[in-house]
Amino acid sequence: MKYSIFPIACLCMLVAPALTAQTNPVALELGKPVQAELAAGQSNQYSIEVKAGQFVRVEVSQPESATVIRLSEPAKKDNLLELHWPGSSQRTESLCWIAKVAGGYHIEFAPAAPIAAADKYEITLEELRSSIADDQK
Repeated sequence: MKYSIFPIACLCMLVAPALTAQTNPVALELGKPVQAELAAGQSNQYSIEVKAGQFVRVEVSQPESATVIRLSEPAKKDNLLELHWPGSSQRTESLCWIAKVAGGYHIEFAPAAPIAAADKYEITLEELRSSIADDQK
């Protein structure tokens, strides 16, 4: 019995670009919303260049399905924060922090459980400024 590797090679060529695109974070710009979809087995990544001591506020319209959000500091493999948001359409949440170190902070979105269809959401960098005493609260 002869087997052909052609279908497997074609599948690999189709999947590889999609996986590569997912690993390159999208740079968030102040006041510019990014609309995205979250699909099963996929994660979306975003980056924000921040100076040490800056206050950062990101607004996210929650997808309908449960989502995991991970925040990591520059050059760190461990997550600074991991949130598990229940699914909720028409709800907006804020993710705020004060940068301890300068560099590229990364935000990752992933489905908390397998989802049947792609789920839309929007993410916006709303504030990027020097922190003030009230930001510590």
